[in-house]
Amino acid sequence: MTDGAPPAAPQDAGPQDAAPGPAAPGPAATRALAGAERLAPLVAALLVLVAALPGLMRLPPLDRDESRFAQATAQMLETRDFVDIRFQDEPRDKKPVGIHWLQAAAVSLVSSPQARQIWAYRLPSLIGAMLAAAACAWGRGRGWGAGAPWWPGACWAPA
Repeated sequence: MTDGAPPAAPQDAGPQDAAPGPAAPGPAATRALAGAERLAPLVAALLVLVAALPGLMRLPPLDRDESRFAQATAQMLETRDFVDIRFQDEPRDKKPVGIHWLQAAAVSLVSSPQARQIWAYRLPSLIGAMLAAAACAWGRGRGWGAGAPWWPGACWAPA
């Protein structure tokens, strides 16, 4: 009970009495984390490559538009006319010409228009998805700092 004296004020704990916190990472750990951060875009791009490669090679054309793009690009390569894009006998002015040029470059590098291998026409889309995943992984590190999770770039893998 009290004897009339005011209660004693709690004393502040000095620095020697403070509970130890987590230790700051050493220089080796900081370098390892920085190296892992630099690899995040590459890892995200490789994840997309691994996820997309089986479908790229094995799936047939999935919709009419994919087949039309491939046919128009094949005709462009066969006629060597890279400006007037045609699908059979009709002009194909509905879509930007850039995708046809990218497909033509990919087919010229890895296949031929006569082979009609759909995977060759899909390469520009695969490269675009890999670049998007790498950009997401790079951007998350720049926007949210080094402690941000790595998986936002990997969300492009199913694309």
